[in-house]
Parts: sequence; C-alpha cells; structure tokens
Amino acid sequence: MHLLAAAGGGNPLAAQIGLCLVAAALMSLIFARLRLPVAPALLLGGFLVGPHCLGLISDEAAVETIANLGLTFLLFVIGLELDVRALAKSARSLAGAALLQVPVTIGLAFGIFWVLQRAGVLEAGSYVPLYLAFGCAFSSTLLVAQQLGSRCQMDTIDGRLALGLLIFQDIWAIVLLAVQPSFSNPDVAVIVGTLLGIVVLAGIAVFVTRTLLVRTLVHVAKQPELLVLMALGWCFGVGLLGANLSRVVQVFNINLHVDVSMEMGALIAGTTLASSPYAHDMVGKVANLRDFFVTLFFAAIGMNLPLPESATPIIAAALFSVVLIVTRPLIFAPLFVQGKVPRRHAFTTSIKLAQASEFSLVVMHLGVGMGHISAATQSSVSFSFVALAFGTAFAFEHADNMYGMVSRFLPGKDREEHGNHNHHDREPAKLVLLGFHRLGSALLQQITAQHPKLTSATLVVDFNVALHERIRATGAQVVYADLASPEVFNHLAVADDAVVISTVPDELLRGITNQQIVARLRARMPAAKIFAVALRPADVAAIKEAGADFVYLWQVEASLSLLPLLVASTNGHVVDAVLERQLHTGPMGAPAELLD
Repeated sequence: MHLLAAAGGGNPLAAQIGLCLVAAALMSLIFARLRLPVAPALLLGGFLVGPHCLGLISDEAAVETIANLGLTFLLFVIGLELDVRALAKSARSLAGAALLQVPVTIGLAFGIFWVLQRAGVLEAGSYVPLYLAFGCAFSSTLLVAQQLGSRCQMDTIDGRLALGLLIFQDIWAIVLLAVQPSFSNPDVAVIVGTLLGIVVLAGIAVFVTRTLLVRTLVHVAKQPELLVLMALGWCFGVGLLGANLSRVVQVFNINLHVDVSMEMGALIAGTTLASSPYAHDMVGKVANLRDFFVTLFFAAIGMNLPLPESATPIIAAALFSVVLIVTRPLIFAPLFVQGKVPRRHAFTTSIKLAQASEFSLVVMHLGVGMGHISAATQSSVSFSFVALAFGTAFAFEHADNMYGMVSRFLPGKDREEHGNHNHHDREPAKLVLLGFHRLGSALLQQITAQHPKLTSATLVVDFNVALHERIRATGAQVVYADLASPEVFNHLAVADDAVVISTVPDELLRGITNQQIVARLRARMPAAKIFAVALRPADVAAIKEAGADFVYLWQVEASLSLLPLLVASTNGHVVDAVLERQLHTGPMGAPAELLD
C-alpha cells in the first residue's frame, strides 16, 4: 500500500480500486477460459491482493464501503426485472415457503451444527452453530439470477419460484440484520418496526410512482441520459428515505424505529418501475454500473479471507456445504409441494437454490466485528461459498436429470391437470405443439386468429400447468407431460399422420434435446410430419438425420419474415407491404402471442 501511495502520488482509494479490478479481471479471464463461474474468481482476485496474501491492499475499509453499493445496484436491477403480476400468481405456491423456509432451515441446521460442535468437530463458541445455521438458510441472488438470465429461464416456473423465494429471503435477511446486534437480548420492537418500515416505504414508493414519477419519465424519455439519471436518483432516493424513515415519521410526532436498509429500498424502487415501458432500457444501462460495484463487493470479501491455519476451517466448510445441500430438497421441496407446485418443479427449484448467499458472507463479516464468531468460522463459510458457486451451474444443468434419478423414491405423484384424463374423448390431434414458451404461444395465437377450425384439433404438450386453463380457453387441447420422459409420446391422442412441431430450443430443454425428441417421435409415429428447432446451423444435419422433415432456426425465420418489408421499403412501397402483411397477421398492435 505504501508503495502504491509513493508511486505517482495518486489517490490511494483509486489505486486500491484499480488493483481490485486488475486482479478480478485477470482471475475472471482464467476462470472464463476454464468455463468456471466468475464469482469465485472475483473472491480469489481480492484475496490475492489482500492483506492475507500479497498485502498490496492493507486498508480495505474504503473499498468495502463502495462495494456495498454493488448490492444496492443488484437489488435495484432485480426489482426492475421482477414481474410482480407473475409473482402474484405464484403467491399461493410461495406462501408456505415464504413464511417457513428460513426459520425451519435455521432450526434444523442449528440442531445439526450444535450436535457436531458437541462432538468436537466444529470450533467452540456459543454463536458458531447459530451463524452457520443462518448461512444455510439463504441462497445467492447473484448466482441464481445470473444462471436464470443466461439460460433464458426467468419466465419459467422454476425461475419465478426461485426469484420469488429469494425476494422473501431478502425480507428475512432484513429482519436478521435488525436482530443480529442484540442476539443476547433481542428487541421485538426493532423487528416489528423494520417490517412496518418496509410496508410503509413500499406504500410511499408505489404512490409516488403512480402519481408523479411515471408522468415525469414521459417528459424525460426523449433524453436517454436523463432517463438513466432519473432511475438512479429514484433508486437512491427510495433507499435514503428508507434509511431515514424514523426521522421522517418523527415529523408527524410518531416515535417509531422503522428504518429500512438502503438495499431493501433499492429493491422496492426497482419493483415499482418494473411495469413501466422504460424498465428494459433502464436494466441495460444500469447493469454495467451494477457489475462494476458487484465486482468490488466480491473482491472486498475476498480480501478478508484468511489463510487457514489448520484443517478445522476446511472440515467446517465441507460440513457446512453438506448440510446446506441436504436441507434444500429436504425443506424447500416439501414447502413448495404444499403450495400445489408440481413435484418436479419443487425438487428442481430446490436444487437450483443449493448455494450459499452473498448475504451470508456479509452476516459472517458483521459477526466477526461484533465478536460473535472468529475469522476461522467466517473463512469456512467463504470457502463453502466458492465451492458451491462452482456447483451452481452444474445444478442448473442437471437438476432435471437428478429428479429423474430420485423421483421413484420421493413420496406422492406428479400432479396432473384435471382435464388430462379426458383428452382421449376428443378426436385425435392433427397438430401438436411440443412446449409452450414464446414460439408455441405465438403459434397458437395465430392459429386461433387465422385458422380457428384447426384450433380444436391442436394439442399442446407442456408441463407449465399455470397456463393450461388459458390454453383450453382458446379451444385447443392441452396435456401435462414432461418431454424428457421416454413414455410421453405413448399416451397422447394424436393422429398417425399428425404434424408435430417442437417449439423449444435445446437451451430451454432439460434432460433431453431436440435431436432425441425427433428420434423418439419418429420411432413412435413413422407417418408424422415432424418440425424441429435448432440453435445453430451446425445442428440441422444431426436433427434431420434423427428423422425431422423440416428443421428451422428462429433467426432465419425472422429474417425471411422481415425481408419482404425491408425490400418494399427500399422501393418506396412500405405502406402496401404493411397492408398486405396485416391481411395475414392482423393490424399492428394486435396480440401476437397468448403469453401477452
């Protein structure tokens, strides 16, 4: 650090931030080449330049202060991406998990760690089992959101369940932070005040958004830089209001401790803007700034990691990881099932949430400062965070395969829609849509609008039961089925010469590929006309060889649709081209897909 201050006489804080970014960039590059998660690379980069390794940064307090802004930006962007209406539809499924998941996990994990401590496996300290139990109760918003986004799973059942539960975990986290300083003598008034503050702050934010902010955004929307500035101002404005809410209510002669953390205020601020037409633009512009501060956050945590002086922290990290992984399907899945979530999604979502939270790192850091736990316990949780971060991508990739291996041993049965048992009473389907994401939704909408007689002969095969009633309302048939199941095509009422189209690309499928789907279909239905989707042109040949009559790529079909309009526009006939297209697709602005 002294060397940095002497070289060039620059600002020491700027030098510290620069070192963090350089180390994080180098480690991220190495991890990316090895196809490993980036978050552990950021931790490792901070550790290398920190006081416990190379010692290039010995005073990381200033960096940690700036790094806390990363959490604020992260929660603000998550709020912007949150579809409150979709979350409200999942409220029944999440109610039990939202209320019970954190306390039940803490209770079970505390009992396990208490026994292990009495057996001499964990280090002494009355708070050690409690802090480790807290660490097990929360999952990583950053890692899960990153995986959901990169895999286009935000709008899936697993995605909505995971994000919904993570939001409720954030609320529990605020409660924990309020209680943490007074573990020996908890103040109930502080806890109640914090929850009341969240409700009050959310109410104020919603009121201001609907009455003032939306109108203001209309006027500044023509200047993108002002739009981003307004978003950031709103983010920190709500955050600062929450942090000073007690002083605000004192103006009205109300003496209550109702302060809310800036991070929770940012989440509320983002959520209130999520339904605005500017939300997507804000996400794109704010995300880069958020990533900058999130990098500093992980680097700052890495700088605090001490080198283990014995095997005890490593053993504790391994035990912590095992308890965390086991409690996910043991606690999360049953709570989801009680909320009427299909058994498959209850299990796969719980597996995808099997990692430690960045919030757990914060709690451990605060616990060390309060003298509740030692740095060795903190490092154990940090080591576990790194290890489980590596496993998160694996869990997302193989959650469905894991379910297939254990489903026969799980109690209960996969829930089916009530109408499934009667689909044989209708005429065999002539058109089958496999999967019902964006493309399947758009196809059914156009079939209903342009070829209504074909609607009743159309069968949708999908396991997103939340949409089945809306599909039936169009007049189409729908069955609950898992495309990865080998027997799925043996129980469908489908004409032998039906047209079958797979509408879901491989990146959204779990436990099966389009090539495998086509092979199974061709073996079951030799006379069928099979359409399949490919991700890349290089995949087309293999899918055709499996038995597909036609393989399409989304980008090619979109270009073929747009090309006539573009050519007509260059010849000055854009109006005629648009009118001709509207004869087939309906007027511009009409619903293009059922999911709208």
